Amino acid sequence: MKFLKATLIIVTMLPVIGAAQGAPSSQKNPAAGQHLKVLSEGSHSEVTKPFVAVAREPGTYSQLRKIVPALPVLLDSFFDRNLVVAAFMGERNTGGYSVDITQDGEGVLQVAANGPEKGAMVTQVVTTPYKVLSLATEHWKGVGAGSLWHEALAKYRVTRGDFAVTGGFAGRREEYGLEGNVGVLREGKLATFVFSLRNSDGQKVRLLKEAISAVVEGEQATIYAMSAGTLVTMPHEDLSGTAKFSNNRKALEINFKSLPSMIIRDGYQGEGRLEAEALNGKQ
Repeated sequence: MKFLKATLIIVTMLPVIGAAQGAPSSQKNPAAGQHLKVLSEGSHSEVTKPFVAVAREPGTYSQLRKIVPALPVLLDSFFDRNLVVAAFMGERNTGGYSVDITQDGEGVLQVAANGPEKGAMVTQVVTTPYKVLSLATEHWKGVGAGSLWHEALAKYRVTRGDFAVTGGFAGRREEYGLEGNVGVLREGKLATFVFSLRNSDGQKVRLLKEAISAVVEGEQATIYAMSAGTLVTMPHEDLSGTAKFSNNRKALEINFKSLPSMIIRDGYQGEGRLEAEALNGKQ
C-alpha cells in the first residue's frame, strides 16, 4: 500500500489538506530544506505507534536518545540555537516503508509516510521506520504531519483558560481568556503537545500554534521551553510549562510561565492556565 503525501499542519489540528494555491514552493523559498541535517534514520526503532517529537532542550533530547540510541551526543549549548525533530511511523508488517521529512516553501516541516508500490517485492519482516533531523531554531516555522499521525493524536478541548501579560516600559498589564484545542502524542517518558490556542477576549488577536515535546514523570509533564507565539507581547522570552493528566487522562491541566530573562530590557512576561477535556478517547 502506498501512503499519500497529503499533509496537515499539525499545529493547527486541521483535517488533511493539499498543497496551498499560488506560486510553487520552490519559488516562495528556494532555500527550503537546505537547513535540515539528518541525525539518524532507519527501518527499526523501539516505537511501535505513530509519534512525532520536537526537542528544544537537552532534557527532552536525552529521553529521545533512549528511544533511538544511534543518535549522537549533543552538547547542551547546541540547543541554544538548534532543535531536533523526530518522526516515527510505528509498526509495519513488511519492509519498503520509510519516513520523509521535508521543508515546504513556507518553511514548515512536512512529515510523510512512504510505502512500497503495489506488487513490489519487500522483505517479510516487521519494521518500525523513523527519521530524526535537526535545524536552526531561526528556521523553525512549525511541523506538519500526514493523517497517520493526526489520527494517533489524543485530542482535548479547552474548557477553561486564562492568560495575563505584564511588562513593558510603562509596566502595563493585559488579561484575556484562552480557547481552542490541545493534541497529545505519548511515547515512553515523552509527551508531545500540539497547541492550537487563541484568546477568547481582549483588545487584539493572540495565538499559539506550536508542537513541543515534554518529559513525563507519571501523569505530569515538564515543558522546559516552547514558543510563546503571540500570547505574549514582543519582546519576550519563550514559555515554560507544566502539564498534569487526571481522571484516567480524560482531563488535562497546563500552566504556562515566561522563562526568566537577564537580556531583554522592558520586555514582556506572560503566565496562564488552562483546563481541557478529552474528545476522542485516545488517552
